[in-house]
Amino acid sequence: MSKNYELNEPVAIYRMSYVLHVAEDKNLLPRTAQKAKELSVCGYMMYTHSGHAVSGELEGTRDNLKQMLLWLQQEIPNGSEKPRLGRYQQQLKAKYDDFFCC
Repeated sequence: MSKNYELNEPVAIYRMSYVLHVAEDKNLLPRTAQKAKELSVCGYMMYTHSGHAVSGELEGTRDNLKQMLLWLQQEIPNGSEKPRLGRYQQQLKAKYDDFFCC
């Protein structure tokens, strides 16, 4: 007896870069890593050289990236500068397999 398997369409993976201006918050990176894990978002976050901003890349489904960005914008009080967000770039395969902070 042969089994018929239904092939699902592959999940589209997107990557985007970001720069968010922040006040000093020593718990931001661990909180962000935890939220990324909850939302199945990979990538990284690091403080810029000035220490007044964080930058990095996020990777995941478009919906998960939108949820992550909304969370980040709620967690980080509005600074004097607008966040810089890159465009969603669809990828053939994932670049990251986890979320990390540097």
